[in-house]
Amino acid sequence: MLLEGLYARAESGWIIRRTEVRQHYTVGASVDLNNLKNHHRLWVTPAYEYLFKSLTFRMSAPLQAVLFPGDKEVLYLPGLTFRTDYKINYAWNARLSARYGKELNDITAFYLKPYFTDYRTTMENETGIPVTDKQLYTLRTDYKNTLQEFFVTADLTVSRSRVNHTLEQSVRDNIFWWTRRYIPHRESSYGINTVVSKGFFDINTKVSAEVSYWYNQSAQIREGVWMPFSFRTLMIKPSFSISLTRQAEMAYNGELRRQWSSFGDNPDKSGQVASLSGLWNMSHKGSFYYMQRRLDLSASAEYFRNEITPDHSVNLLFMDVAASYKFPRMTLQLQLNNLLNHGDYSYTVYHPLSLYSSQIAIRPREILFRVIMDL
Repeated sequence: MLLEGLYARAESGWIIRRTEVRQHYTVGASVDLNNLKNHHRLWVTPAYEYLFKSLTFRMSAPLQAVLFPGDKEVLYLPGLTFRTDYKINYAWNARLSARYGKELNDITAFYLKPYFTDYRTTMENETGIPVTDKQLYTLRTDYKNTLQEFFVTADLTVSRSRVNHTLEQSVRDNIFWWTRRYIPHRESSYGINTVVSKGFFDINTKVSAEVSYWYNQSAQIREGVWMPFSFRTLMIKPSFSISLTRQAEMAYNGELRRQWSSFGDNPDKSGQVASLSGLWNMSHKGSFYYMQRRLDLSASAEYFRNEITPDHSVNLLFMDVAASYKFPRMTLQLQLNNLLNHGDYSYTVYHPLSLYSSQIAIRPREILFRVIMDL
């Protein structure tokens, strides 16, 4: 898919602080000329803020008008956002927010010719304007203890949406075709996300972990059949870093993801649905850095494990090395990428109604040498 265009934006705002309620007004306009669908936007956003003891109230009501040359009707995108921040004490903070908005979806929905997203997946679109009415509610709490270097953040999120289009999946010649059809459906999502981090000053170490769990409900069309479905996603992101000396540091970042789904006429009633077992997709990256006054060295290794079936997985290891040396007016840089010279990368494409494997080509082993001069 080829996307070409020209985008220009202008915006102005002013603030009124003379009253107890702080007022902020913004107006703007943009022009988007592209080879998919030209459109222009006008918007105005009044926003208000009120401080009462440990509570801060914020509200905004953005209104946006989207004009498509050649179309007689103007698309209006109203919105309303309300947020309350509560500072309990130095360590504890809480936030409650609610937002309603009408949104214009990805501009690629205007592309009328089929295009590949990977070698086994093709997208195509019916003619229309993709719009979503969305409600989003979030409760956030965070705790910090600076002296002990201990931090915790927890988010609870609920969203409900009405989408004016639905994706249809079909298979032709071992290619998965996705077609955007302008048949409305509803979506809902419930999620919790927690981040915990702890620093150890005496040993120059920091560890952290992020855990999130999401439950989603939606619908799509499969070979002409309407399919409501639900799916769950579990994601874990551990990480740590340690400074071995003043010049050397090691770091690790990982991501483990798993999804499950159920689908049928009623995904909420057991015995009336089919289910799709989840597969693990994992990545682990380790890095080493060595820094002196003139010499910098770094090396990284990234390991991928993607389950194709419950009994079969694809394992891949990438390694990169880089070095630089600084002279008074010159810097030499050397990079060695993809040292093991992998030619392709296989992975699992997970959709709530299907699982299949795909792959992408990888740049072969390469050696880059740069000379940077200060003139």
